[in-house]
Amino acid sequence: MRSDGDFPAEWGRTLVGEVFRDPDDEEWTFDDWQEITFPSVEDGRHGHHTSGSVAPDTVAIALDGEIVALGETGGMTPTNLYVYDTEYYQFLRLRAVLDPERWASLPWGPFRNGQLLYAWDKFHRQDYFRYPDRPPAPVGYGDSHQPGDAAVMTYGGDWYDLAQQVEREYPLGYRAEPAASSEACLIRATQDGDLAAVREQLALGTNPDIGAEPAGVHTSFCTRRASSPLAIARQDRRPEITRALISAGADERAQNAVVREPIDLAQLRPIGKPSLFVRLIYLVRPDLRLPFDRPQRRSGTSPHKRWWKGTG
Repeated sequence: MRSDGDFPAEWGRTLVGEVFRDPDDEEWTFDDWQEITFPSVEDGRHGHHTSGSVAPDTVAIALDGEIVALGETGGMTPTNLYVYDTEYYQFLRLRAVLDPERWASLPWGPFRNGQLLYAWDKFHRQDYFRYPDRPPAPVGYGDSHQPGDAAVMTYGGDWYDLAQQVEREYPLGYRAEPAASSEACLIRATQDGDLAAVREQLALGTNPDIGAEPAGVHTSFCTRRASSPLAIARQDRRPEITRALISAGADERAQNAVVREPIDLAQLRPIGKPSLFVRLIYLVRPDLRLPFDRPQRRSGTSPHKRWWKGTG
């Protein structure tokens, strides 16, 4: 990453990022998100949960040391679709292609101005390089061609869903991303109560009976939320969306309500102070287990492994 060079004044504050192919696994990647920001300043907004660093006005995209395109970057806080949580993202969006021939040699060749190229989950440190024919999978995540690998980003969305959010927060004046069927968009539209967006997704053929947690979403240490569109619509009392989903074939028996952890009622029962007699027994025979003792919790690791690699 470099910020030196004689750039045109209209580019403003400019950083140069290299797109390159990893010689080990032949996967493409881009500079880490930490490199696509200037040092922290008072008006910054792109750090993780702080004022952070400030994004450049222009990201010059270089291939083999030559600038082939211009992009722009910004920060996002997408809401997790499957648990009550918010993630911290940064994106790279195409602004203009300067060298069409060399640009066509990249996987990004088919994308047009305004479309997303790269995304970073800054908290979980996951990088997503966009390919035209693949679901989002973190850079370095096993074999992203195989089924069962990560199919969504850590917040539960796909490229189209993230693009819709970026366009709302950083409007272009036009819709850069071609309309596409997206389960994430249908879930989000239902959660937001956006009837028009729900109808658009159903018209595009999106399955209304969705909501199962896909591979790749981060749900650890968070309270789960309803993710079935029909269950969400009923829970939020949105009759028009409910009718639209049922008309599109949603199973009316779907009752994917908010998933809650089971409550141990024994933990809620107040425990009185042991009597003097009981305390005397413990002093004499501390190894003795009495019938009213609370059982000890077993220690051990959770059977649910984190899906991401190389993170804490």
